[in-house]
Amino acid sequence: MGRGTRPGARPRARRLLPRLPSRRAGAAPVHGLLRPRVHPDGGRAAVPAPGDGGRRPRRGVGDRRHPGSARGRRDGAPGSPRGSGRAGRGARRGLAAPRGRPAARGGGAGPRGAPVFPRRLRRPAARPLRRARVTILQLAANRWWTGSADSIVTLCRGLRERGHRVMLAMIRGDRFEAKAREAGIEPLTAVALDAKRSPVGIVRDVLALGRLIGDEGVELVHAHHSHDHWLAGMARPRAALVRTFHNARGVRAGWPSAWLYRRTAASLAVSASIEARCLRAGLPRERLWHVPGVTDVARFGGPRDGRAIREEFKVGGTPLVGCVARLAPRRGHETLIAGFQELLRHLPEARLLLVGKGESRSALEADVANLGLADRVLFAGYRDRDLPGVLAALDCFVLMAAGSDESCRAVLEAMAAGCPVVARRVGALPETIVQGETGLLLDDDRPQTIARALEGVLRDPARARAMGAAGQRRAQAEFTPARYVDAVERIYRTVLDRV
Repeated sequence: MGRGTRPGARPRARRLLPRLPSRRAGAAPVHGLLRPRVHPDGGRAAVPAPGDGGRRPRRGVGDRRHPGSARGRRDGAPGSPRGSGRAGRGARRGLAAPRGRPAARGGGAGPRGAPVFPRRLRRPAARPLRRARVTILQLAANRWWTGSADSIVTLCRGLRERGHRVMLAMIRGDRFEAKAREAGIEPLTAVALDAKRSPVGIVRDVLALGRLIGDEGVELVHAHHSHDHWLAGMARPRAALVRTFHNARGVRAGWPSAWLYRRTAASLAVSASIEARCLRAGLPRERLWHVPGVTDVARFGGPRDGRAIREEFKVGGTPLVGCVARLAPRRGHETLIAGFQELLRHLPEARLLLVGKGESRSALEADVANLGLADRVLFAGYRDRDLPGVLAALDCFVLMAAGSDESCRAVLEAMAAGCPVVARRVGALPETIVQGETGLLLDDDRPQTIARALEGVLRDPARARAMGAAGQRRAQAEFTPARYVDAVERIYRTVLDRV
C-alpha cells in the first residue's frame, strides 16, 4: 500500500490514459483525442470534421473545452463567432477573411500548442462590401413620383453603376414605375406592396417576399416606407434589413414598432429632426445615420434660361416668385398666398407662380379669385421636362411646408438651379439652407414675415444673385448623386460587416 492508503482499501488501478489537463492548466499537450479545436462556448466543434456533411458533432470527448481553444488566448488567433457551431453567414457567401485575421497556410500546431487546420478546413469570416457585386432589394410601398421615389431611383442607378445587383419593388401603375423604367430599372412583379390589400393579400406578400429574397440570394433589403418595412421584417430569412425614414410620421415609439426596429440593422434619417425623433423612439445610436437628400445637379445646373416660361405666362421682366409643391392640404399654399397678398402692398408688380397638381387646386383657384388676385397668382400645373426652365425663370423660390419627403427635394432643385430660397424651418431645411448666405429661413408663417423676406430678396437683385450662386455651389458640393450613393454604400458596408 502506498502512503496515505487506508487500511483494508483496494489498491488503485494504474491510469491507462493521460489525465486531461484542467482548465487552469497552462499550455495543453496536443493529444490525439483533442486535436480538433473546439468552440469556446457550448462545447461544439469550431469546424466540421471532414466528411461529416456540416452536421454538429455528438457530445463526447471532442465537446470538452480545451485550454488551447479560443477562450483565454491572447495571441490574436481567430475563433468561431459566439454561440454558433455552424458555418457563419460569411462562410455561406464564400467571402474572404478580413484584414487582421490571416488564415493558416498549412496544418500543425499553433501558438501555445493549439492545433491549426489547413485553410481549406477553416471557417472564413464575413467580409465587408468591398467586393464587386452585392444583391440588394429596394422596397417602396408607393406609386407616386415624390421626393423619396426620386432618391430611390437615383440610389438604384448609382449602385448598379458601381457593380451591384439591385432590384426594385414598388406599387406599379403610375409615374414612379414610368420613371424607374426610364432609368433602365424594371420593377419586380412578385410582390404588390399595397397597404390597402386584404389581410390574405398581405400574407401572400410576406410569403412572396420571403421566397424572392431566398431565391434571388438577396443579401440586403432596404425598405423606404412603413408598410414595406413591416413586410420585410416578417419575411426576411437571412438578409440584413435597412430602413430610410423620409418623414417623421414614419417613426413610432413603443410596441410593436420596437420589435421591428430591433430586427433592423440600420436606420437612415433624411433630416436632423427625424434623427432626433428616432433616438427618442429608442433606436440605438450605433445603428442610426443622418443621410441628407439628393438632387440631379447636372440637370438643373446648366445655364439659366427662363425666357420661354416668362413668355408663356406673359410676365415679362416683373419680379417672379415661385413654389413647386403638390397642391394638397397642409402644404402651406394658403399661408403663402396670404403673405404674397401682403407683399403686393409694397411691390404691386410682383407675380406668384404655383407649380404642381393636386386635389386642392380648385379650392385654391377659388380663394385667389375671391381675393381679386387671379391675374397675380398663376397656376402652372404639373411640370416635368421643362422644370429646369421654370426654376430659371424665378427670381425667388419659396416653400412653406415639407411634404412626404422631409429632405425637401424642391428646395434642393431650386438651389441647384441657382435660385435664392425663402422657406420655413421645416424638415431638413434648417441644415440645408445657410441663413443669409444661400437663402432665408422663416421662424413663423405670419403674412408680414413672409412678405418682408420676399421683399428683401426681390428689391436687391445683386444679393439675390449672390444667394443663388452660393446655393448652387452648396448643392454641387453636398447634394450630388455620387455623394449620396457613396454615403448609403458605406452604410451597407458597415451593416454587412457586422452580420
